[in-house]
Amino acid sequence: MLAGQATAVPKTGSHLVEMVRCLRVARATAIKARTQAANALRALVVTAPVELREQLRELPTGRLASTAARLRPGPILTTTAATKLALRQLGQRYQALDAELAALDAELDRLTAQAAPRLRQLCGVGPEIAGHCWSPPGTTRSGCVARPRSPCCVASCRSRPRRARRCGIA
Repeated sequence: MLAGQATAVPKTGSHLVEMVRCLRVARATAIKARTQAANALRALVVTAPVELREQLRELPTGRLASTAARLRPGPILTTTAATKLALRQLGQRYQALDAELAALDAELDRLTAQAAPRLRQLCGVGPEIAGHCWSPPGTTRSGCVARPRSPCCVASCRSRPRRARRCGIA
């Protein structure tokens, strides 16, 4: 492209594989952002004033986010009020990313069930695994074989599972 002329032909983007790929990119970034929000919430709880810290310290991440999202800081005149505002913003961000992930997962579920119904019927293969492992016949992607030997090979994206899976197939 340095010469100003593109030599590659861009993908049309109309195929199911491309749609699944796009949604998986959005999902991966949403997961990373939600993890960052959760880590920031935890870090703020550790450094929060004592009365706030005692109230929030033992909560699991989902409840911490929903509790933090409901905090009312009032005027920002104290460290407690500033911490409450920051926690509220992070809690709301976590909840928004959770809703975004639910919408992306629903679409991935629909598309992978349409694109690879036999793959999705295998034990342990949900929309994320199917989106990762599914590829057109005869090709491989990310180390996944297009026609795996067993459901556990698909579920773990390895040709040889290291241990028995919950579905009972080794």
